[in-house]
Amino acid sequence: MRPSREAGWHEPARSGRGEMAVGMLRIAKGEWRESRWLNGQGRSFEIVSEPAVAGPGEPFVWRLAVAEIDRDCAFSVYGAVDRIFTLIEGGGLQLDFASGAQITVARPFEPVAFAGDDAATCRLAAGPCRALNLMVARDRIRPSVEVIATGEPLLIGAQPWTMLVHGLEGQVEIGGQAMATGDTLVLALDTAAALVPDGPSRVLVLGLIASEGRELAGRLAKA
Repeated sequence: MRPSREAGWHEPARSGRGEMAVGMLRIAKGEWRESRWLNGQGRSFEIVSEPAVAGPGEPFVWRLAVAEIDRDCAFSVYGAVDRIFTLIEGGGLQLDFASGAQITVARPFEPVAFAGDDAATCRLAAGPCRALNLMVARDRIRPSVEVIATGEPLLIGAQPWTMLVHGLEGQVEIGGQAMATGDTLVLALDTAAALVPDGPSRVLVLGLIASEGRELAGRLAKA
């Protein structure tokens, strides 16, 4: 049975896309939707969001997308939004913020977090890059992030919040859903799933924790 909306369930935007199982929604890489950045300086590929996002500038509670960065540029500014930024392709980059902060992203699969309302300029280190972006409304969601590299089965334990699992490398099966690199699985709150890799694999696990919710430990345990 689907958890009630009163219990904190957020129905992910499907727009006719994705493969639905009980408590799960799989979005294949081929279903990404291309759009322009809010500031028009690049393009992104939207994966899934809550609610459905019609285009740049539309309000959202959370949004997962891949940004394609082919030159030095300014990032879009999003007021009252927090971001988790994970390089997935390319030779690295540096972010310089209006606040004076700097972040160097030298290697893929190492998430960094920053405020979307601190204007950032991106400088590429060695050619074009792609990055996975989770953006959340600061007053609604506290995100968590974990990169899991494994060749052994794991159990993704049930949590009282929605989780996003994104394939970074290799192929895995999660809750009976086959996932390749670039595919994403949305797990509804209170949904557990076994992760079975087909050889060495890597996934990114993102937690969408309601700001008023409670945080539990032990998300991952050996199956």
